[in-house]
Formats: sequence, C-alpha cells, structure tokens
Amino acid sequence: MTGVTRPFLPDWVPVEVSRYLSHTVSQVSIRELARSADCHPSTVMRQIHRVEHQREDPLIDGALQYLSTVLQQGADQEAFEKDVYSEEDAIQGLSLLSCKGAVLAVGRDMPKAVILRDIGTEVQKSVVERRLAEVLALRDWVSCFS
Repeated sequence: MTGVTRPFLPDWVPVEVSRYLSHTVSQVSIRELARSADCHPSTVMRQIHRVEHQREDPLIDGALQYLSTVLQQGADQEAFEKDVYSEEDAIQGLSLLSCKGAVLAVGRDMPKAVILRDIGTEVQKSVVERRLAEVLALRDWVSCFS
C-alpha cells in the first residue's frame, strides 16, 4: 500500500480502518484511496461505511478516537506501537478469553478491562489495559454487547 492509504499506522491496524482514518482524518478522497488500492470507489466507500457503523461499539469508537488523535499529532511510531499493542498481551488475553464462560468486561470511561472466568466455585479475574481491549475489538477478535 502507498502512503496515501496507510499514513502512519502500524501493521496491526486493519486496512479498512486505515482507509477510514485516511478519509476522515487526513481528508483523502474516496476516489484517491480506491486508485491507490487498485479497487472500485464503491468498495472503499462500503469499507468506510462499515467502520463508521462499528463506531457504535464503545471499544471500537475509543480505538478510532485514539488513532485519530495520534494521526493528528504525529507521534513517534515505535513508541506508539509499544504503548497500544503488544502481541504477547494479545495472545495472553485471547487465551484467557478462549476458556469456556470467559467474559471481557469493560466499563465506559474506565482505563482498565477485566477478563472474568468461572472456574468452579470462584471467579478468576485478570486485569488488562483498555487499549488492548480496544485493539482486540478493532481487529474483530471480540465483539461488544450491552
């Protein structure tokens, strides 16, 4: 992908999200995004509408707000990647969530999330960063219901 479609985002950011941010934050036209991606403008427009619809999920909305802020401020990419996403943390969180009955609980405006697992007579709690929960939702690895 060219710099037009992937402005300053790390590899873990889905392509559709990077196009959405390029269009909404960097003001790149849908036609220009489609040209650089070698696809039809309606394809890019559907991707952008899909991401816009996903903003109803508070985790995805939080991730998009954070990524928008980072793009506008032009933060250091290496520090940004370490601050938001760690592959080891994602693997650990997904491993905990793969257990039967595991739930990711996130409160609005809370800086942390909790993975709750019912193990017999007690509930095991594991605290994770909200940014990690947002990345998991953004990558479509977890979904939200309220």
